[in-house]
Amino acid sequence: MNPADVSDAHLEKFANVNVKAQKIQEKYSSEVDNAKTMDDVETIQKKMNGELVDAIESQDISVQKYQQVGMAVQQDPELRQRVIKKITEKGK
Repeated sequence: MNPADVSDAHLEKFANVNVKAQKIQEKYSSEVDNAKTMDDVETIQKKMNGELVDAIESQDISVQKYQQVGMAVQQDPELRQRVIKKITEKGK
């Protein structure tokens, strides 16, 4: 996705997902740290990934579109600043 093709609505959804994703990752971090086997880690990661997909889809955006916006944000400093601003505002 070309950075110029990323709408403000896509950035808003991307920021919303990132706020949720951070909370999801924090939730599972201690579980991963306390896992006793690699199977336990894999099970926890599958649960976490499922919640991340749910967080993306709850914003009415596909995982593919989310990834495309993410790549555009990484490539374009202005988009990155806009997303950081949105995420910061949501964290208040």
